[in-house]
Amino acid sequence: MLRNIGIIFDEGPIARCLVETFKREKIEINELIYLGNKNILPKNFYINFNSKYTNSKPLKYLNNPELKQFIQEVEKYFNLGSNFFIDAYSNNDLKECTNNFYYAKNKNINSQELFNIILNSKSKFLFNSGKQIYRKILNSNKKFLHVHPAILPDIRGADGSLWNIKKKNSFGGSLFIMNKSIDEGKIIFKKEIDIKKFNLHNKFSNHFYDIWFSFIDPAIRCYVLKQFFKVKKNIHYLDENTFKGEYFSFMDIKSRQAILKKIFSSDE
Repeated sequence: MLRNIGIIFDEGPIARCLVETFKREKIEINELIYLGNKNILPKNFYINFNSKYTNSKPLKYLNNPELKQFIQEVEKYFNLGSNFFIDAYSNNDLKECTNNFYYAKNKNINSQELFNIILNSKSKFLFNSGKQIYRKILNSNKKFLHVHPAILPDIRGADGSLWNIKKKNSFGGSLFIMNKSIDEGKIIFKKEIDIKKFNLHNKFSNHFYDIWFSFIDPAIRCYVLKQFFKVKKNIHYLDENTFKGEYFSFMDIKSRQAILKKIFSSDE
């Protein structure tokens, strides 16, 4: 399984951090399919622009000296390695991260163009690296993997990393095979992680949500993926009823602020 993996690269923190995890774990990416756009700009120029634009918030936080200690603390707790986020959000050539690079001129995960690329893909497993809802693409003969930032099947849906704290008082993530129902596929691996409070000044309270999804949420996903690489060599489904549990939509502002303030403490 680990020799025949591809990634559908949907620009953003999840995609950037997943690729960095594969790189650091020395897991070969057989194919990288970039969800691009149909325009007159050269592909490399657009990829560089899209990376800076889509990841503008994490890049801004990385350049803030007041957040340096916090980011290092996140890297250490989730065992990501030093400078993980600096390297993940850098504009290194993605073509150097894979054996085969493909550029889809459509950002839509269910576009006909991407579907045609998928049909000709040599990879048996393709990682989902974004948050789009897979529909048409699931009609292909491929298996699509996703790391959900919560414990399945108990907690499905949006803001999973926040709901996991509210419902289980822990961090957690699950690797599973996607199907046409949201977060209801066959579970391969899951890991629960003790909660840790990270020191972050209250002056950043208006940025807590964006900081969470720039660093903590992708860190949870990457930690779970690293643990899977460490203990698993092949796909084995867990014997669980994947249809039980509860589906959650995006957490309301008041509830999510309470969760974030619980995790982001301050020494002041």
